[in-house]
Amino acid sequence: MRVGVVGLGMGLYLATWCRRLGMEVVAACDRDPARRAAAAVHLSSAAVFEDWRVLLEYDLDGVVLANDFDEHAPLAVAFLDRGIHVLSESAACADERQAIALLAAERRSAATYSFAENYVFHPHVQLLRKAVEAREIGRVTLVEADYLHAMSPDDVSSLIGDPNHWRGRIEPTAYCTHTLSPILALTGELPTEVTAFPVDTTDSRSAVVMVVRLSGGGLAVTRHGFLQGEPDSHWS
Repeated sequence: MRVGVVGLGMGLYLATWCRRLGMEVVAACDRDPARRAAAAVHLSSAAVFEDWRVLLEYDLDGVVLANDFDEHAPLAVAFLDRGIHVLSESAACADERQAIALLAAERRSAATYSFAENYVFHPHVQLLRKAVEAREIGRVTLVEADYLHAMSPDDVSSLIGDPNHWRGRIEPTAYCTHTLSPILALTGELPTEVTAFPVDTTDSRSAVVMVVRLSGGGLAVTRHGFLQGEPDSHWS
């Protein structure tokens, strides 16, 4: 399988795993010259470019999108329209308009779109999924989930308060994947209606509560944000 990679931060790590799994990484790109230089060393057999559009002209079977969160959707649509399979390293859509366009592209394409959500593979999510599938707990009518990312107050401020970082550019409601994705995975359902609010209007970027109507008729309540001062990195 011939693969291209867009974004060579996390993308370089994912490219390494693509090669370990027997894929051929033939092209990569990043706007940062230092990252391109590092990729040229680690991916010596791949052509490395600054502009992702060059990859559209390559003979690719698939592409890994590891660029910024709020820049995935246009690239995903472009590659899907070329019949190239797409794996997004993070959620691709910064707003509803992009989501509608991406869904339409995936449905008209012969290629597939995948989202690399690792939280659906955590043991506790897998355990709950098996319990639901085995009907040990009956139909899910109300489910709650939290995702709390532990960082120091200064680290939180530098991350979500930096307009040059994608976490500082997106709406605080957009980064809801680690709470909502496990719920969708264990129920096998889709969201049909969403209401979301920041927890604190004086610090609206730090935490959000979402209420989501599921396609099976049940309700999901999710909370995501930052748990400051805790020693571990992630809780869900």
